Amino acid sequence: MSSAQKRILGYISAETTLSDGVRCSKKELAKQAGCSVQTVDRAIFRLRKLGLVEVEECHAESGAQTANLYRAKR
Repeated sequence: MSSAQKRILGYISAETTLSDGVRCSKKELAKQAGCSVQTVDRAIFRLRKLGLVEVEECHAESGAQTANLYRAKR
């Protein structure tokens, strides 16, 4: 697992412990992890594939996608 994946998983895990997940954009995750949005995209793909993180897409009443909910699997 890369250092970026570890940082992202650590952040999502901490937020999952505190409040059952974190609702944020990939840009916000990138800022928290100190990496690019592209790195976050690859890391989330890998963490989902490993079964460590789940992502719930969220939508506004209008149907527009809003920030996703990221949750560490227990």
